[in-house]
Amino acid sequence: DCGNMISSLYFISYKVLCQWTMINLFIGMIINNFSFCSNRENEGALTDADIDNICDSWQESFDPKGTSFIHLTKLHALMGDIREPLGFYGDPANRIRYLHAREELKIMLEEEEKASNLFEMALQMQDTGKANSATNEYVEKNKQEFQ
Repeated sequence: DCGNMISSLYFISYKVLCQWTMINLFIGMIINNFSFCSNRENEGALTDADIDNICDSWQESFDPKGTSFIHLTKLHALMGDIREPLGFYGDPANRIRYLHAREELKIMLEEEEKASNLFEMALQMQDTGKANSATNEYVEKNKQEFQ
């Protein structure tokens, strides 16, 4: 016995109401985050002065040759050198921001290495004549990126 007609009506109305509420909450969060990021007067947003500070620190202390790259081990020193909102601030033991950035960079480097290895394998297949049309298309499309 699954109940009567009122129970199915209750279930459907409950499900529709809950889904409508969740969708509105989700849309509200998106709009709130967009307004936070686009509002330059907000103290939590990244300002032009913050970006200038990061660029100056990057060029003077960590990349004087202008290669646009620093080693991952220098990230801790860079974050110590720049101010709020991206560097270390407040409690000197605030390492969570550094650990998060380091892990994100490691993931990006691993993904880049996988893509490079995949391209190298495709090139080897093309050189040995074992490549199909999709592999040849992949090599042609990504040739400038990896070489």
